[in-house]
Amino acid sequence: MSKTTRVLVLSFVLVFVFGVRARAETLAEIIAHVEKTSRTMKDMSCDMKMNMDIMGQKMSAEGDMKMLLPDKFMMCLEMKMPGMNMDANFKMVSNGQVMYQEVNAGDRRIVNKVDPKAAGINMDMGGFPGMTGTGMPTMTPSPAQCLAELKKMMDVKLLDDVVLDDGQAAWVIEGKLKPEAFRMMQNRVKGQGGQDLEVFKSQMARIRLYIGKQDKYMNKMEFLPGTGEKAFGSMEFVNLKMNRGLTAADFAYTPPEGVPVNDMTEMMRAQVEAFKPTFSKTEAQPEQKPVGPAGQRPPSTVLKVGVAAPAFTVKTLAGKKIDLVDLRGKTVVIFFWATWHKDSVAQLAEIDGLRKLHSTEGLEIIALSLDEPAMAEKVRKVVKEKGVTLSTAIGNDKIFDAYWISEIPAYVLMDAGGKVLSSESMPPDLSELKKALAALFKKSDAKVAKQ
Repeated sequence: MSKTTRVLVLSFVLVFVFGVRARAETLAEIIAHVEKTSRTMKDMSCDMKMNMDIMGQKMSAEGDMKMLLPDKFMMCLEMKMPGMNMDANFKMVSNGQVMYQEVNAGDRRIVNKVDPKAAGINMDMGGFPGMTGTGMPTMTPSPAQCLAELKKMMDVKLLDDVVLDDGQAAWVIEGKLKPEAFRMMQNRVKGQGGQDLEVFKSQMARIRLYIGKQDKYMNKMEFLPGTGEKAFGSMEFVNLKMNRGLTAADFAYTPPEGVPVNDMTEMMRAQVEAFKPTFSKTEAQPEQKPVGPAGQRPPSTVLKVGVAAPAFTVKTLAGKKIDLVDLRGKTVVIFFWATWHKDSVAQLAEIDGLRKLHSTEGLEIIALSLDEPAMAEKVRKVVKEKGVTLSTAIGNDKIFDAYWISEIPAYVLMDAGGKVLSSESMPPDLSELKKALAALFKKSDAKVAKQ
C-alpha cells in the first residue's frame, strides 16, 4: 500500500469515526435532554437579564429567579424604562396557592394578587419559560409542551450551534410564526377590541431558544422580526443552579404594611379566556351572549343561529367563480380549514363524503382554506391526495372577519334562504353536522311526500 493510499484510508477512517461522534443532535433528542433535566429537577435558581424594545417602548431588567417544583417561584427584578422616565423594582411570588405581584416605582407601591386556580392558570412548573395552554406567558409544565405550543403557530427548525456569553456551547431552536397564525391572532384581537397586530408582527415574527449543552436547559430566549438578526427582545437565564434544597419557606411573602392589595383574579381569568391558543383544542366553553351587528358572536364561536350568513364571492382552485347569493335555494355548508392544521385536513375528507352522500338533495359545500394565496399549489396537492372533489377556494381576511373565524376547523350550515342553521368552531368530529343534515333532509322528504 502506497503512502498516499495509507493517508487517504486513514483520513477516511478519522472522518468516519469522528464524523459519527459529531453527529448533530435532532430536535427530538435535544428536547429529550431537557426533559431529562426537568424530571430530575426539584428546585432551580438563576440570575436573569431582560431587554425589550417592542413597539417603541424600551425596557431592561436584571435580577434573580428561583423556583420549587411544582408550583412555587419568586422573581425579583430591577427594571428601567427610559421611554417612560421610570425605574421600578418588581417582585413576583407564588407560594403555591396565591400569586403576588409587587411594584415599587418612586413613591408608588402597588401589590396585586391572583388566585391561579380560579383564574385558570396552570402553575405546575417544569421550569421552562414560555407559552402555556392558556396562551399566557408563564412556566409551562414541560419543555416538550412549550415546543408543542410553538409548533402549532410556528415553523420550527434547528439552527447552527453557538457559544453563549458564559462560554457554554448551545443548541439553537427557532420558531417562525406562520402567516396564518397572525391572521387568526388578528381576528381574535379584533374580537376583544384590540389594536392592529402589524407592528407586533414586524418585530416578533420569530422566537429563538438557546439550550445550553452543559446545563441541558434553556439559557436564553430572543424575539426577532421576520428577517434580519436584530433582536427586539431577549431573556437570559445565567448561573443556573439546581437541586440546592430550597424549601417552601424560601417562597413566603407578606405584603408591605399599609399597602392595599388588589385582587386581579377575575381580570386575569378574562385574559386567559381571551388568549387561549388559536390552534389548540380547548375544553368546551360556556355559552356566550351574542354581540355586535346581526347577533354575531365573539370569535371563539362562529355565527348565531338565525342570522343571515354574510355574502361573499370567491374563485375556486379550478378557476370557477362562486357567489354565495347564487346558491340561494340550496342547503349550503361552508367549511374552514388549512393545510397546516391536521384535524381540519382530516375533516375536509370527511365533509367531502357528506357532499357525496347528500348530492341528490342538492347539498352544496364550499371549503375555504386559510392558507395564503402563495400556498395555492400546496392546497391543490392536499386536496388531490385526499381525493376531495368539492369546491375548494382560498379565502381572504374579509370573509374570515365576517364569519369570526379565529379557530379551525369550523363550519357554518345554512338553509335555502341563506340563514344560519348551525355552526361549530373546532368540533372534535362532524357528528353534529351529520345529525343536522340528516334531520334537515328528512324533514324536506316528508314535506315533499305530503305534497
